[in-house]
Amino acid sequence: MVAQSSIVNGRGFTYYISTTYTYVAGNKYYTIDYIVTSPETTATPFGGEYWLHIYLSEPSFMGANTCGRGVIGGPTPAVVDEYYNFYNSSTPIATFYNMVGVIRSASECADPAAATHLFKTDGAFSSFASRPFQSRDDKSGFYLLSNMLVNSAPFDMGVAAHKAINVPPNFNSDDIQHLTKQFVVGFDAAEMAGVVPVDPELPNVGSFGQTIKHQHLTVNFNSTTPEGLEGDDDHAITGLELKIGKGYFYLPQILEIVATPIAGPGNAVPGTDYEVIRQKIIIPGGIYWDDVIPVDNIKIIGNNIVDGNRKFHWS
Repeated sequence: MVAQSSIVNGRGFTYYISTTYTYVAGNKYYTIDYIVTSPETTATPFGGEYWLHIYLSEPSFMGANTCGRGVIGGPTPAVVDEYYNFYNSSTPIATFYNMVGVIRSASECADPAAATHLFKTDGAFSSFASRPFQSRDDKSGFYLLSNMLVNSAPFDMGVAAHKAINVPPNFNSDDIQHLTKQFVVGFDAAEMAGVVPVDPELPNVGSFGQTIKHQHLTVNFNSTTPEGLEGDDDHAITGLELKIGKGYFYLPQILEIVATPIAGPGNAVPGTDYEVIRQKIIIPGGIYWDDVIPVDNIKIIGNNIVDGNRKFHWS
């Protein structure tokens, strides 16, 4: 499943966020991949690098309740987390973790079943919390979670994890910066111990091995006045096409095509001459270089009556 959203920072730059949730049948975990694009530049005022803060937070429902105790694992040297070096480089190196969550042993809570609810990432989390769920999202300075671990039961627990990612500025205002991160959410401690999170890699698709230049990709109709035959039978519209290029879609893109009747006699009537089967089409991920793809979400209603040209508008 793919979700798309956007945020605008204080300088007015839009960050586009694609979040992909992936589950493979039989596993007791799923992955969350974040791909963030940004046109952030060094232009004044307030130019320079930024930190993007990603938070994952859930009440630790395990079966019918949230009762359990906190757990952390997979310590890594603090130098792995570059945000720590940014805000606290003068103090001794701390211990950071790449796994945080809640577990419940048999008979620790009113629910006698053992259970697990874990978050995991590559490298280390910038901060975390495994504590009663009402306060799991409490933050201190520098946008950090509390780093609190409540490791005794019974408490109604929640788990939160935070990763700060450096956003280097673009020196070319036409370029788009790409950032990626993966979180894993799992429900079996033994299985999660063997899961290795891997941040998504942007593809190397240049013609000579270089990374393709990241810019806004254009999507337009291939013709401003497409046309096709009505015919005797119902069929998908012909002649309506999109022209896409030049660039790379890392993820499938969802595009809405709107059909609007034109007022006046002699024009196409919805339900009589055409029907919108679905309002959105999916453009597969991949390389596009002025490629033309058909639009097939509109059905033309055929008949054996000879009519003049019938028109309608789409956008």
